[in-house]
Amino acid sequence: MDHERPTTDELLALALSKSELTDERSKKDAHRIQARDDREGSSAMMKLLYRPFGLASSVLGGVVAGMLFKQVWKRIAREEDAPKAVDERRGWREVIAAAAVQGAVFGTVKAVIDRGGAHGFRRITGVWPG
Repeated sequence: MDHERPTTDELLALALSKSELTDERSKKDAHRIQARDDREGSSAMMKLLYRPFGLASSVLGGVVAGMLFKQVWKRIAREEDAPKAVDERRGWREVIAAAAVQGAVFGTVKAVIDRGGAHGFRRITGVWPG
């Protein structure tokens, strides 16, 4: 077998072509990285913009949950107001039951408001806020 060694010119041409390929790959990688950074940057900005909206909806949710709990408690206990934990005239069962119902109502309303707000925000902006 005859093995010819490449000439210096051939080696130089090969090195240059590899360098050009590497430059092209680097450019493509740089464009991909820039596009990703742009998406992440705009996504982070949108998430930041969601915070005041999320805060306002949480306050509204608290008000709605309070009104809903009063109505639920009236139907369950047939009383206007739920017992306070420090009311010594009330027993443990009644106080704990009221707290459990209140927690369930507030938790459910919060989840509905938060989830609905996130869906609405994504529908408007295309970005999930979480």
